[in-house]
Amino acid sequence: MNTDLVNIILGMKVRQARLEAKLTLSEFAQRCQLSPSYITEIEKGRKYPKTDKILKMAEVLDKSYDDLVSIKLEPSLQYLESTLSSPLLQQFPFEAFGVETSTLVNLFTRAPAKASALLHTIVDIGRQHDMKEEHFLRAALRSYQEIQENYFQEIEDAAVDFIRKFELEDSLPPEKSRLEEIIQQDFRYQIDCDRLAGHPSLAHYRSVYINGRKPKLLLNSALKANQIKFILARELGYQFLGLKERANTSAPDQVDSFEQVLNDFKASYFAGALLIPRTMILEDLQEIFQLNVWSAYRLLNLLDKYGVTPEMLLYRFSELIPQFFGIRLHFHRFHRADDNYYLVKQLNMNRLMLPSGIALNEHHCRRWLAIRLLRESTDAATRQ
Repeated sequence: MNTDLVNIILGMKVRQARLEAKLTLSEFAQRCQLSPSYITEIEKGRKYPKTDKILKMAEVLDKSYDDLVSIKLEPSLQYLESTLSSPLLQQFPFEAFGVETSTLVNLFTRAPAKASALLHTIVDIGRQHDMKEEHFLRAALRSYQEIQENYFQEIEDAAVDFIRKFELEDSLPPEKSRLEEIIQQDFRYQIDCDRLAGHPSLAHYRSVYINGRKPKLLLNSALKANQIKFILARELGYQFLGLKERANTSAPDQVDSFEQVLNDFKASYFAGALLIPRTMILEDLQEIFQLNVWSAYRLLNLLDKYGVTPEMLLYRFSELIPQFFGIRLHFHRFHRADDNYYLVKQLNMNRLMLPSGIALNEHHCRRWLAIRLLRESTDAATRQ
């Protein structure tokens, strides 16, 4: 059990015992000959007092020393103990949502039995539906993006700083060759486009990053030029933003922390802001929105102009349109297999409830309007 959790359990026990003894914070501190601020730090799980101080608190609370320092909780709170020690709760990014550990401790100690039951219910639901830690962490990231309307000014500014530092203003959007030059000369990367093909176990990755004094970037030889551009821009994002904890493969085999998930997102966001500069694409979007009649050619021309994939372009739209045009939208990315469509990426930024299933492995995507529209467009193209 880690130190933070031991501190939290002690803080919960002290606060609960103090409340049961009907002692105010000031009264308890005075009897223990400690400052109220120090008692507050203990109850919030931020500090662990020395033995003599614990003995004094135990005496005031009419508890034994062993009762206070034991990491075991009452039978009614055992679910709370197991939940607090679960990797899921320890990895969950409460700070990203403005929630401190001390806030959770306060909630738990006010109604510990109810809090224990609630947390156990949440974890049990996750287990029943085979939800892994990664699912929770990615759901947390998605919620964080939606709260921010998927727009992050500090990363936009970093992309602008990068463009200025490497004097790219007159050659936007940047060419693949220029990105290769920067990453090899300024960040000392070694790029290898052949090695992955020789390893069957690695051949399904688009890229693999190998850390070292001279970092190595292994690229899949089957990639298109616009896909390689994105990978290069994302690697530049990791380096320029100073992101250390990261995935080393294009599709990470495991997620170790929310920091990793967040850093991977930041690097990808940076890549989009670099390849599709904000000022340029906003002008293009303004022209599109001013058209009286929809023009598909305008959209296709943007793909050629920026040298990106359709997903990169549309995802960049999802970052800028809500912020600069006030349009709340959904972003859905589907993978089509035969006649089935599978939702692989989703952002909901208009706060409307979306149809979703709760049963394990339920393919609820078929109920979405987007699925019907995709099928209708496919049928129309087939008839032509």
